[in-house]
Amino acid sequence: MPEHNQTPTRHTLQDTVESIESLSHHGFSRIGSIARLAIIAMESPAQCLRTPDDIKHALSTIWGLADDIETCISNESIAVGGQCRQQSDTPTNQRGAQP
Repeated sequence: MPEHNQTPTRHTLQDTVESIESLSHHGFSRIGSIARLAIIAMESPAQCLRTPDDIKHALSTIWGLADDIETCISNESIAVGGQCRQQSDTPTNQRGAQP
């Protein structure tokens, strides 16, 4: 990891891009799996997701994964001198809170 006042090397940038690609692939794959599972459960005759709380839990999990991916990607970017964008508008501890 270069010092913040140093220009990252091509190798460092390549490693960072590969790390971000891996992190995003893994995280988005998990998000997609949860979303597909929720849709299948909602469409099944047994209606596995019967209550709003069941759906809320699936969506909260997806939200948490998205926040984790955002943080990981931001950290990787900062490590090579990138600017950190503002995190999500809603803090993680409010996820799932009643309005």
